[in-house]
Amino acid sequence: LSRNLMKRLEIIGTDNVYSAAILINRDVIEVSVDGIGMSKLISVGTPVDKEVKYDQTTGTLTFADSLRGKQVFVLYQDL
Repeated sequence: LSRNLMKRLEIIGTDNVYSAAILINRDVIEVSVDGIGMSKLISVGTPVDKEVKYDQTTGTLTFADSLRGKQVFVLYQDL
């Protein structure tokens, strides 16, 4: 029996798009920027305000605004 343990990825932002192989085919549970939770994870469209778009096939997170110098935490688990 395998258990899906939650993991945390810490990123220092540089732009509004971040890609990581570790996020490919994962279940992203929550994303926070500078301690503030993003209100909604989306998989299609363009993110606005506090939305973040997650592409599971590429491991890409797209934010509405630049993350330059901001601390980003991503909580995720294996599918």
